[in-house]
Parts: sequence; C-alpha cells; structure tokens
Amino acid sequence: MALLMLPEVCLAATQVNVPTDPRASYLILRTGKLKNGNIEVVSQRNGPSGVSYSKREVNCRSMTFRYTAEGDTPSSVAKGAQKMDAETYLKSGGFDKSLVSI
Repeated sequence: MALLMLPEVCLAATQVNVPTDPRASYLILRTGKLKNGNIEVVSQRNGPSGVSYSKREVNCRSMTFRYTAEGDTPSSVAKGAQKMDAETYLKSGGFDKSLVSI
C-alpha cells in the first residue's frame, strides 16, 4: 500500500497494526501533503485509557516523525490542541515505525 506517496488522501479509517501496543487499535483517519513535502497524518488510538487523537508530520525521506497536535477529539486535533514542540522529531518505534512501513 503506497499511502504515504499520495499527495492528498482522505481515508475511511485505515487500520494500522502496532505490535508494540497490543492492547490498543490504531486508525489513520486522514493524510495530506504539506507545503514542505512532508506528509501530515491524523490518527486515532483506542486503548484501555480511552480514545485519543494525534496529528503527526512525517518525513518519508529521512523516516522521521513529530507530533504536531494531540487531543481527545478529532476537532481538537484539527484546531491544534496541545501543540507539540515544532523542532522535536521522534525516534522510530511503536506506531510511527508501523506508519513508515505502510
């Protein structure tokens, strides 16, 4: 599946397998290409602590990621609730490693 290569995609909730978080399920709700060429991914996590949403910026070339927003509802993420540090990229692992494998 070449999800991250598409310039603009609206998905009907695509499930992502995350072996490092077996008690939760993850859905990719939306992706889109950013002006800088990176991909924006909005996802939902449904686990023992409840449902949460996050927005990530993905650099496919360097295989790095960063959270740009997190929240309890899709609309809170769209508004940028709990914005994250714009300069911090995550190390690969967990959901992010599963995401880059798509």
